Amino acid sequence: MSIKIRLAKIGKRNAPAYKIVVAETRSKRNGKFLDILGDFNPATAGKPPTGVKVTIDKVKLDAWVQK
Repeated sequence: MSIKIRLAKIGKRNAPAYKIVVAETRSKRNGKFLDILGDFNPATAGKPPTGVKVTIDKVKLDAWVQK
């Protein structure tokens, strides 16, 4: 079983947002995933003072990278 950390698309058609997930390489983009690590919202990119909104669970990320 090989896995990847990748983005799963959520949100509306013209307002996308993404979940950062751990999934098998053969599963679909929005298909079955093993764990949710965080989220990413590109709609806030470049708008001061927030910038890009990315939240990641560092403990889960470190655990999956070590496996």
